[in-house]
Amino acid sequence: YIACEDILTLMDSMGLSENVNFADALVTVAGVYRDAGRLSESQRYYIQAFNIYEEKKEDIKDDLHYIEGCLGYGEVSYILGDKEKAIDYYIMAAETVKSFYGENETYNAIMNNIEAIKNSK
Repeated sequence: YIACEDILTLMDSMGLSENVNFADALVTVAGVYRDAGRLSESQRYYIQAFNIYEEKKEDIKDDLHYIEGCLGYGEVSYILGDKEKAIDYYIMAAETVKSFYGENETYNAIMNNIEAIKNSK
């Protein structure tokens, strides 16, 4: 985990902490913490990433990290019991996939996840 945070510190020292590449790195670190079951740390990094993504919307092209972040934060939110936030982030992922790639298998899988969450209420 220290190596992940070292990369963020390095990028910050290079003045890169307010761009989409930094948000992408935050998503990667959030995923590491998520996979390790450290959900509060994961959530913190996802929130930081989405604050940057929100400010830099025009810089997001077909950024797979953005889609990965939406899906990862959706998963963490669901596990932590916030189904509405999970649905919101899964919808953001689905809309992004659809806008760049059409209604493909990934889009359909995300939509199925959204329906499963809605039905679990």
